[in-house]
Amino acid sequence: MLTQERLKEVLVYDKDTGNFYRKSPITRWNSTPAGSKTKGRIYIFIDGKLYLAHRLAFLYMIGEFPKNQVDHINGNQEDNRWSNLRDVTQLENLENKHRARENSSTGVLGVQVNNKCNSYMARITSNGITYYLGSFPTIEEASKVYLEAKQKLHKGYIHEAKSNR
Repeated sequence: MLTQERLKEVLVYDKDTGNFYRKSPITRWNSTPAGSKTKGRIYIFIDGKLYLAHRLAFLYMIGEFPKNQVDHINGNQEDNRWSNLRDVTQLENLENKHRARENSSTGVLGVQVNNKCNSYMARITSNGITYYLGSFPTIEEASKVYLEAKQKLHKGYIHEAKSNR
């Protein structure tokens, strides 16, 4: 199992940029960030094993892997600055979603098409309970109501939802 000591032997972590650098025998570290991007996340090989960079940041900074999931506070999974990472439960992580799913009917977080009524329905889930927020004639109105509910129900999270449209 990878230890903090072994990690610091092979990599340097810049907590202000979120980048890892391979150590070089000539300089303190190599100037090229370590790892590769796949599906919006950064992976790094160490001793023949693949690790997510955001999980390595925890090991590097506090000496252990996160106990739960790592939440990127600003919603950008490539932004591994220490100030942007936190160890949260799956439920807390889901509440900090910034984008609708790829297969969303509207491309807008919390808003779905209601074909029966030719309108847009807003729903939100908090603490495992789904709340129906109403049907609206426009996506914009439904999104506004969803974001207002998100401010109240998902406390402590950034609420700048981004559209997939």
